[in-house]
Amino acid sequence: MRERLNGERDTLGLYLTGHPIDEYADELSRMHPNRISALRPGKESSTVSGMVIAMRVMKNKRGENFAFVTLDDKSGRLELSVFAEKFNVYREILVKDALIVVQGAVSEDSFTGGLKMLAESIQSIYEARCSKIKHLSVSLESESADGQWADRLHSHLDSYRDGNCALKIDYAAASARGQLKLGSQWRVQPRDELIARLREEFGKNNVTLHYD
Repeated sequence: MRERLNGERDTLGLYLTGHPIDEYADELSRMHPNRISALRPGKESSTVSGMVIAMRVMKNKRGENFAFVTLDDKSGRLELSVFAEKFNVYREILVKDALIVVQGAVSEDSFTGGLKMLAESIQSIYEARCSKIKHLSVSLESESADGQWADRLHSHLDSYRDGNCALKIDYAAASARGQLKLGSQWRVQPRDELIARLREEFGKNNVTLHYD
């Protein structure tokens, strides 16, 4: 399932309700600190995230599709070259308005005067999250948690089990505090939909993605 981003754009491509990447800014900074504006040419691979705002799909001499993708992360824009072999692998996640995480070599673009990247690997935001996340925690306090919180938590998790993300419960009472790590059978798929449901149920600041 592809993760979708929401945002309104005018005809000039400017976002009227805030850049869609803002929703993921804190999470992305903990996955990897690079921003497009901070990239520099070099032989070593760099990793950067951005939203696909434009894509040109073309054919090479062998009739294979390849693409030039424009990424935007609010700090700047980057042209990503995705050659045929890579395009065949990643074409399902290379869609307009998708947020992706890309690793590749950065070089100067003599045509635009900016920078370009040759894609080595591409992940959706969900794939990147799964590869980096350590665990998901839900914080509860005895004063605000009723006796039904476990049943409510179970109902939200049930459709997202069999994932790779460990789940921990931070429970605080007046005289004590403890952390409960749920067993491997409760590892979940840390999808946007699950995170949104948990934050709506238990509070936005009480559901945290941990990357270290």
